[in-house]
Amino acid sequence: MKVVEVRTGHVILVEIIPAELSDLKNENFHFDWMKEVNHQVFKLRIVKSLEILGLMSLEIFSRERFIKIRLLAVSQENKGKNKKFDGIAGNLIAFASKFAVYNFAENACVVIRPKTLVSKHYQEKYKMKQQGRLLSLEVPEILEVINMYDHDK
Repeated sequence: MKVVEVRTGHVILVEIIPAELSDLKNENFHFDWMKEVNHQVFKLRIVKSLEILGLMSLEIFSRERFIKIRLLAVSQENKGKNKKFDGIAGNLIAFASKFAVYNFAENACVVIRPKTLVSKHYQEKYKMKQQGRLLSLEVPEILEVINMYDHDK
């Protein structure tokens, strides 16, 4: 997976790995991440770096066959028009999508309950569909998001 340094256009390799307890205490992210210790929390960081660019908490609903993104946060310096790197949220959503496909194959679904400010953005950029107060991503759009961000090949 990769992000793009906005100022230079350089492509930077990133990895998404399980977060450690100390990562959840990082003050560079809003939300009380310590409330997520009972869920699967992942961090996105530059390969061979300790700097965390994004965090995401996932919850698996096996019976209903979907993955819920409980929380998704991008570091402060990577938000808005003056962000340093682009593609952080997309990579995290693609990771959740791959996780859903791995667990549920053609029935894969990812849901998120976004803040009002990013809801329209998620619908436009990631082709998420409004499902009441949630947004969902299902096949075939889920595969499009994976293909857009998954550059492991």
